[in-house]
Amino acid sequence: MQPTPKQCLSAETLSDYIGERAAAIVVEHYGGHTIKTPIKPAGAIFADLCAKLGEAMALQFIDVFRGEHIYIALNDRALRESMAMEVMRLRAEGLSFKQIASRYRGPPKRYTPSGLSRLVNRIKAEQG
Repeated sequence: MQPTPKQCLSAETLSDYIGERAAAIVVEHYGGHTIKTPIKPAGAIFADLCAKLGEAMALQFIDVFRGEHIYIALNDRALRESMAMEVMRLRAEGLSFKQIASRYRGPPKRYTPSGLSRLVNRIKAEQG
């Protein structure tokens, strides 16, 4: 199953898709940033991926994440915070926790409405 667009990915999740070595390199070079993966193996982003990953791993990376915007988390806290911000944005648009949870039913993590609510509350409390 392909990850959803604008997905926030941890090193562990990346390794499930592209292997541990490639995931470690991606997190080292792109951690804390959003990448718009190329649709085809061409252009500046592909060249940058090739320079950092090598051509074979770069091809595998774009094969998996073709054309998607993905945020590469530096750590699990960054992943939680990114997800909480996305949930708060969707709540502001009027979606219920149940509607939001239905969007996140596949890898890398499944969310329940109550789990999303707890996540948002925990992040709000941590941020003061």
